[in-house]
Amino acid sequence: DLIETTLFKYASSFSITPPIGLKDRILNNIDDTSVPSSSKETQGIKKKSYFWEGVAFLSTILLAGLSLYHFNQTEKLNNENQKLENEYQLLKEECDTKSQKEIEINKNIAFLRDADTKPIRMKGTPLSPESEAVVYWNEESKSAYLDIAALPKPAQGKQYQLWAIVDGKPVDMGVFDLPASNGDFTEVPFIVEPQAFAVTLEPLGGVESPTMDQMYVIGEI
Repeated sequence: DLIETTLFKYASSFSITPPIGLKDRILNNIDDTSVPSSSKETQGIKKKSYFWEGVAFLSTILLAGLSLYHFNQTEKLNNENQKLENEYQLLKEECDTKSQKEIEINKNIAFLRDADTKPIRMKGTPLSPESEAVVYWNEESKSAYLDIAALPKPAQGKQYQLWAIVDGKPVDMGVFDLPASNGDFTEVPFIVEPQAFAVTLEPLGGVESPTMDQMYVIGEI
């Protein structure tokens, strides 16, 4: 009943007024006496069959439309969910990075506040008087950190190398790149009983012995 009523309303919305006299012409062409009762019943059955076939056809179209609409809405929701998931992952990564950075900062603060931590300041040489760096050395915890205060950007194919002077001889402590910002510490190898620290500019990857005329900073303990 609901389908029939709905279809009737749908058809009525597109109905047009028939020409004047159409009804009379149709009635005049109908001869009820020439049609046996059995044929009338057959026609009635056919009319009902056509009606329900039409209902089934329109219902199929309606269901197909609803399915397409549901599919589009589902696809839209899936895209929105994926977008939210991507944003969540980005925020999570950002939070994780900040959390890790905070852990490192707190670790550095605790290291600097340690009474056994000694700052060895390396001042600029005549090659680069404005350069400055600090090695924080802690014999108790067997750890050391490098803090670059000021060093010029190295030329392409060049890299800074840190040295410790032990018994008058240079000991390689590795190459390093300039930090992204001031205040970023770089952990370096711990050296036992150093007399001084120095930084030279060397070919990319470092060398076994320092290039003395390329020394940028040096500081004694």
